[in-house]
Amino acid sequence: MLFKENMIFELNEIQYRIIGSDEKNEDIFIIEMKRGSHWNNVINRSKLEDYFNKKLAKEVLTDKYSVAYETELSEKALKKQRLYREIIAFILKNSMNNEIFYSNSRKLIIDTTISKFNISESTIKRVFSRYLKNGKVISRLVNLNNCGGKGKERKITYKDEDIVAVDEQFRKVFKQGINKYYNTSKKNSIRVCYELTIRDYLRQNKDAKIPSLKQFYYWHNKLIENDKKSVITKRYGDRIYQQTGTAIVGSSMQNTLAPSDLYEVDSTILDLYIVSSMNRSLILGRPVLYMCINVYSRLIVSVNVTIEPFNSYTGMQTLLVNAFTDKVKYCKSFGIDIKQEEWDVKCIPNRILTDRGELLSGNIENAITNLGIIIQNTPPYSGQKKGIIEKSFERMHSLIRPFLEGWVENKFNKIERGNVDYRLRANVNLSEITKIIIKCVLFNNNHHVLNFYESDGLDIENDIAKIPRLIWEYGVKQKKGLLRELAEDVVKINLLPNREVTVTAKGVRFNKLYYVSSYSLEQGWHQKARLDGSFKIRISYNPNDLTEIYYIKEDGMTVDTLILVTHLSHYKGLSEEELNKIMEYEKTLNKKAEEEEVNAKIELYNEIENIAGKAKIEQERTKDKSISKTARLRNIRDNMEVEREHYRKDNADSRECNIDEDDNELGLFEDIANEWGDEYE
Repeated sequence: MLFKENMIFELNEIQYRIIGSDEKNEDIFIIEMKRGSHWNNVINRSKLEDYFNKKLAKEVLTDKYSVAYETELSEKALKKQRLYREIIAFILKNSMNNEIFYSNSRKLIIDTTISKFNISESTIKRVFSRYLKNGKVISRLVNLNNCGGKGKERKITYKDEDIVAVDEQFRKVFKQGINKYYNTSKKNSIRVCYELTIRDYLRQNKDAKIPSLKQFYYWHNKLIENDKKSVITKRYGDRIYQQTGTAIVGSSMQNTLAPSDLYEVDSTILDLYIVSSMNRSLILGRPVLYMCINVYSRLIVSVNVTIEPFNSYTGMQTLLVNAFTDKVKYCKSFGIDIKQEEWDVKCIPNRILTDRGELLSGNIENAITNLGIIIQNTPPYSGQKKGIIEKSFERMHSLIRPFLEGWVENKFNKIERGNVDYRLRANVNLSEITKIIIKCVLFNNNHHVLNFYESDGLDIENDIAKIPRLIWEYGVKQKKGLLRELAEDVVKINLLPNREVTVTAKGVRFNKLYYVSSYSLEQGWHQKARLDGSFKIRISYNPNDLTEIYYIKEDGMTVDTLILVTHLSHYKGLSEEELNKIMEYEKTLNKKAEEEEVNAKIELYNEIENIAGKAKIEQERTKDKSISKTARLRNIRDNMEVEREHYRKDNADSRECNIDEDDNELGLFEDIANEWGDEYE
């Protein structure tokens, strides 16, 4: 049988390790793998083979005696390890003929080693025995894991009687105090927790000796060592634990097979205040940025900047419509001209990853499912599960922050006393911030280098830089060439919000605005509404742009686009939320004007009443009461003619007077001109 060094075998229920051999004497050196320090044994090769042949000995395949290797040792341990290494090296150097392994010849080597290193025989036996049992591995000579009684509490005594030993009773008191006063949302400090804990203890044990604050610090750290989750959750809440305490393992790419396989969607409130596009004096607040990003390539598929409420139904719908439709047309609506290849992505993904905040509405979730997309949800408050899109939000802020006014100056949205309110510096509207975001997206997709992207052989084998658009194009060609796309009408029918609106003689009324199209005119909707009365239809619309709305025709698959009537064109490009704010502002202005109108009308009524009263008094004073009623009514037309001639004569006299005054002024200027001559010119 072939015997190998470090081989472990079992004989008579005792395990041994083969540590060497003497070929000249056909001896094999073995050491018993029991605890403690002892020298090796010697057995003849033929005898050991006989044990194996008779099945009295058998090889043990698992080496359970291997001591864990300490990667980091203290200075003291390293010093001890160096000493042991020198001892082993000295013994082996002076045992060229295996003297150390034979009991009758090792005495001289032991004495020489004692003399050189000034150590005891028991130390030599312990070090050499550990060296042999651990497979002759020098780095395992110092085994710190076996020191100090790991896992066992030590009984501590102090010479100073004033110091109180922390026994089991005090540890229980400390634990109760930590749970009661430290692990709470009040976030008490360790000192306050100590003081309150000792207060409770002294209430039941008056005049008792108490441990010091230093002792409490030690036991506090020891008691919470294996329960950090509970501490963070109780002091700061589960949200903070999910964000800062959970493990971050794996890669965003590990479950992504192809470019169109997985999209991440999320939203964030921009740290920026914007103004109204209709009246820049109106501050609207902070817009919400929705983003959809492709996990495989890091390509930003679509964005949506809106003033709809955070995590709104319509905000997510508009984002997905942008994701699945042509980007050239989308950019054109904001006055940005791009080439198709600069943002050429409108395919339908297999899966969408979200934290569910954006998809709380059952309507949008059903709409996405209808398009054949699987929705995957991450746990609440776990931004690290969507690290790619969270990092993109951070990068977006860093790109635009240096150039815009109205930025939130601290994360608490709080104005320090004495500082100018940063909200008053806001100067961009929704359309302008959207243009800026689109420009940043184009930069990210076409020029941003992903230094930490898992290369997938891109820049080595294929000579492709780590730029999102190039990675996307590579993936389309190499990973999955067939991308699933749908007609824009189908996308809008499934994703855009819809509402019942009224057809009137003026147009289709929606949000107090009126829309028409060639189709509505051909069908005679508005004539019918004027003759037979208004009626209802259902339309879809883009909440971010009310320039046009979409009527789903009777076949359910085609869409007619209705546009704003000409006299309302100044509302083009407004979002629904912005229009509502403007209407509300106009309502406030009208209300104030109506109050002024009432006051002015009251004053008018008073003046009319005053004039009418005076006329009545004058009438009573000058009226000829001798004339009968019939006589007064008889010559009304003649009386009108006489009065008309009277007013004409008065007006003519007034004009002649004005002409005479003008002639006098002209004569005065002529006299001055004649007197001054050329100098007047």
